[in-house]
Amino acid sequence: MRFVFSRLLLVVAAASLAASPCLGQEKETPWSFSADATFVNQYLWRGFVANDSPSLQPSVSFGYRGLSVTSWSNFSHRTPRGQKWTEHDLIVDYTHAMGDISVSAGYILYAFPDIAAGDGNRSQEVYAGISYSGFLQPSFTYYRDFDQGDGDYFYFSTGRSWLLGRGVVLNGGLGLGVNNGQWIDNTTVSNFDINVSVDIPAGQVVFSPFFSQSIGHRTLFGSHNIFGVKLTVASFTW
Repeated sequence: MRFVFSRLLLVVAAASLAASPCLGQEKETPWSFSADATFVNQYLWRGFVANDSPSLQPSVSFGYRGLSVTSWSNFSHRTPRGQKWTEHDLIVDYTHAMGDISVSAGYILYAFPDIAAGDGNRSQEVYAGISYSGFLQPSFTYYRDFDQGDGDYFYFSTGRSWLLGRGVVLNGGLGLGVNNGQWIDNTTVSNFDINVSVDIPAGQVVFSPFFSQSIGHRTLFGSHNIFGVKLTVASFTW
């Protein structure tokens, strides 16, 4: 499970390229690393309320060219079983850019440390997606849980960013998630997301306060307001 935030979906840390003036040629920097932590008022994942108490969600990603590996966790204040570490996700992603178009594919292992082995304490998922970096930045991702969740999830998103000055960026976006039997017996809209965030650089750290409203099927998912802040404490390539 993952918290649906504007950039949703999942956490993808693709390797990047940077330019440096060396004899008039560009030098590749294929390695990348990033670390961040998100503080949120409750943990929402694809319309499901995974935990309704304040949560901390740290993440670390390491990439080489288009391949990346991400470790993501959720620690919640109040849990039914009394354990704070409720989830750990391992994400392996490959993203390839072709001009303004990027395609990606990956695998996610969901582990739930607060659930005993044998009681469904893990699940597995594969996904594939496509995105366009131009106007409105539309993207589509298809997820297939072939383990405990045993179902499909489709997510469409679009958004824009505006530079406000001094490195501050305003982000706005919309997302639509459709659940086809993943952890439920129905096919329905699980989350229509309205997302707003602001990226504020402060030295090597970027503060990103955000707000998201998620609206899903009235009886299965309901409507929820999510707010918090993401701290990007490290992000570099070499």
